Amino acid sequence: MIDRIFTYMADDFGGKRGFLHFQICRLLQYLGFYRHYKKIDATRVHRLVFVCMGNICRSSLGEAVAKAEGVDSVSFGLDTRGGAEADPRAIAFANELGLDMSAHRTSRFADMSLLPTDLLVAVEPGHAQQLRRLVGDGPQITLLALWHTTPHIYIHDPYSANEQYFHKCETAVTNAAKNLANHVKFAQKV
Repeated sequence: MIDRIFTYMADDFGGKRGFLHFQICRLLQYLGFYRHYKKIDATRVHRLVFVCMGNICRSSLGEAVAKAEGVDSVSFGLDTRGGAEADPRAIAFANELGLDMSAHRTSRFADMSLLPTDLLVAVEPGHAQQLRRLVGDGPQITLLALWHTTPHIYIHDPYSANEQYFHKCETAVTNAAKNLANHVKFAQKV
């Protein structure tokens, strides 16, 4: 029984930590703590800037998906040295979607020239809070998972997760990035 619970947490949430973070964020979402991250003015958005920790799994895929949808996009990591390739599993996942991420190299916050017309797209609430401290009242900030077909808040880092969760995570990133890109495209047409 205990083994099945741990397998469930690993497969669906990336592990015990991912499960705990997801549940806490779900409660806070229910209480309205993250509502402001969905209230963006998409008519002001000229570029999506996807942000995660390492810029090798989640944000790099979000960038590739949004670009494929025709929206100007970049990505960076909050904790990366820069210059590294995307995770091989992320590259393989992107290839299955017809996207080529083989040229992706990680970027750092210090490498970015952010503009007020950027929309920073964080994959975790902690990243969004860190971004707010870094950019002040600059660009708008949103949470990627809020744009998923079934909105939620937290997408756990799949870097050290098993294959099942890695695929689930990258599928969630793809779904949310497509929806967000289409939302921005629609607002720009109006």
